[in-house]
Parts: sequence; C-alpha cells; structure tokens
Amino acid sequence: MRRTHVGECSQAFDNVTKARGVNGVRMANEGRDEVRSSAEVDFHRWSFGATAGVFTLSGLVGALFGPLLVPLSHHFHVSLSTAGESLSAYFFGAVIGIIPGWQGLRKSTGQRVLVGALLTLGVGLSLSSLATTWWWFLAGIGLVGLAFGVLDISLNSLLSRSKPEGRTQRLSVGNAGYGLGSVMAPVILILAHPTNFRIVFVALGLVAVFLATGLRGLHAPAQGSDPLQALAKADPQRRRVMWTFVFGFAIYVSLEASASGWMAAHVEGWHFSTSVGSWITAGFWAGMTVSRSAGSWLHHQFGTSRLLLGCLGFALLDLGVSSIRPLALVAYPVLGLLLGSVFPMGIIWYTELSPHDSDGIASLMFATMVGGTLGPALVSVTVAHSGVRIVPAILGLYGLGAIAVFASARRFSRPASASA
Repeated sequence: MRRTHVGECSQAFDNVTKARGVNGVRMANEGRDEVRSSAEVDFHRWSFGATAGVFTLSGLVGALFGPLLVPLSHHFHVSLSTAGESLSAYFFGAVIGIIPGWQGLRKSTGQRVLVGALLTLGVGLSLSSLATTWWWFLAGIGLVGLAFGVLDISLNSLLSRSKPEGRTQRLSVGNAGYGLGSVMAPVILILAHPTNFRIVFVALGLVAVFLATGLRGLHAPAQGSDPLQALAKADPQRRRVMWTFVFGFAIYVSLEASASGWMAAHVEGWHFSTSVGSWITAGFWAGMTVSRSAGSWLHHQFGTSRLLLGCLGFALLDLGVSSIRPLALVAYPVLGLLLGSVFPMGIIWYTELSPHDSDGIASLMFATMVGGTLGPALVSVTVAHSGVRIVPAILGLYGLGAIAVFASARRFSRPASASA
C-alpha cells in the first residue's frame, strides 16, 4: 500500500511539474528543478512591514503578563501563583486559536485570517481592561490568547510559504519583530506605570485595528488541496520528522514562555523592585531581538542544526548562572540572546527536512501553544509548593529536554526534492 501511495504522489509531482513548468526554478548548484507551490505567499507594497508590525504587537502583548504578575496579584487581591494563571489562560486560548487559524488558512486567504485575528485581539484587550473580577480578566486574556494562536500559526505559516529566496531572512526579521515588541512591553509598563495596565490594553487594541488596514498588499491564497502537500506526506520519514519537531518545539516553548513569564518574579523574590524585574524582562527580549535580527548571518556562518543546538547548549550553562543572585540580572538578558535563534531555525530546519509540508508547520505551531500552556503552568504549581527560587531549576530541565529532542533530529537526511 505504501508503494502504491508513493507512486500516486510521484505521478502528482509529474503533473504539477508539467502544469507549472514555467515556475520550475533551475537550481544550478544542485542540478535539479524546484517546483513552486500554487499557494506561495507574496508581499506587495507595505504588507511585509504591516506583517512585521503584527509580529511586534503579538510580542508586546505576550510579554506584558510577566512584569504584571505582581501588580495583578495586588490589583485583584490574589496570590502570586494565582496571578500566574494569566499566563496559562493566555496560552490556553492560543492552543484553541490554532484550530481556526489552521482551517482558516486552508479555506480562506491569509489576509482575511490575519484581519479577523487582529479584530479579535482588540476585543479581548478591551474586555480585559474593563474587568472588575479575576475571572472576568482571565476570560478576556483567554480571548487575547485565542487571537494570538491564530496570528502565531498564520504568520509563521505564511512566511514559511513565501518565496525560497530570502525566506530565512523574512523568518528572522519577522520573529525579530516579535522580540522587539517583547522589549517594548516592560518599557511601556515602566513609563505608564503597571497600575495603569488598563490604559495600555486599550491603546494596544487600537493599534491592532490600525495594523489590520495595512495588510491589503498581502497575496496569500488559500492552501486548499496543494498537490505538493501530498508529496510531503509521501516521504517515508515525514511522520518521524514531524513528531520529533513537535516534541522539540513543545519543550522549547515551555522554556521560553516560562523564562519570560517568571524571570521578573524570580528576581523580585530576591527583593529587587518591580522596575528591575521589568528591565530584566526587557533585556531578555532585547537579546532575542538582536539574535533574530542577525539570524540570516548566523545561519550562513553556522548552518541550521549547529546554530540551534549550540544556542541551546550555551543556554543551559547560562541558566545555571541565573540561580546566583547578583549574576541573574545579567544572565537573563544573555539567555534571550542565546535563545533568539532557536525558534526560527527550528522552522527552517523542519522545512529543510520536510519541504512544502504546511500541515506539518501547523502541527509545530500547535505544539508551541501546548508548551506555552503547560510549561508556565508547571512552574506555577512548583512555585506554589517550593517558592520562586526554584524557577532556574525548572527552566534547566526544559532546556535539557529541548536539546535532547532536537539533537535526535540529526539522524534524519534531507530529501532529494528539498529546495536550497
């Protein structure tokens, strides 16, 4: 049965090649033809700038909750561990958001999906700003997370479907925008003061609506029944590759989300001020931004797998340093610098091993949401029992798991049909 299925997909490949011969780009350095997908994404006019702006807004919103944990616990009169539920509510909504995002990209244009998610984000932020009870606030944050889930799968899927030329740079720059927004979040809270978070939420909701108007030049056809997806599924190693990266991304995002969400509370547990915690979080995301901005150059210098695994290895050492009180103020920003390349390089590595696999990319995004939900939740439970100083140890366990899973992906070979 497998041989028959592969034969059918090979015939589909021949048909696509004949029908789209003008789109076959000769790869002179490897002596083969690359067939472009009929669902390839193109950015016209200012649409990539608007897309990068959406990345920035997503990072800004997601990074608000870490510095706000202590202020939220005071505002709603709940414990610090209960305030940590805002992180879980956010990522729980994001997990659910993967489903409409995935199906939306298959049946509708990317522009419509992004605009719908941005409007939902504005509504969720408005509801949270009006909340008078903790459960009302969590409901609003869950809606914000729902919008983030749609945006996350949509943005990364669209960039992974863009033209091969410059794809690495677009993924790096787009995700650098996410890091930039995450840097801006604690700075904005410092300037506006954390107690005025309601005003910040309303302002960001208006920004979401504004960005929706800048996506008119985005050409992103519905994926529909792209014949190249059948080719990707015919690869005998595809399922093993996908599950390896699913677990790798889930564990890695557990590390990233838990670190960004809990580092402020960790240093504040050593009696540093809330402002110091905010600056540490800003430093973490600044490191992320710098690393991702240099992603194209770093990828050229070290290659995909070496860069990803090397960054995780040094991150483990840095997490050990973060458990020392005076050094944690430096270790957390350095951690952001080290982790910045992991996410975009993980996507690129997957597309190298399983090209044209849009369904696989969707599975990876779902995994990131699961990790972003369960990771901080486990930290919240552990902190409630052992105190906030246990945070670096849990982050270290996440780091060990991520490097072990991603290292196992080196056993896979790149398929002959992969593009350069």
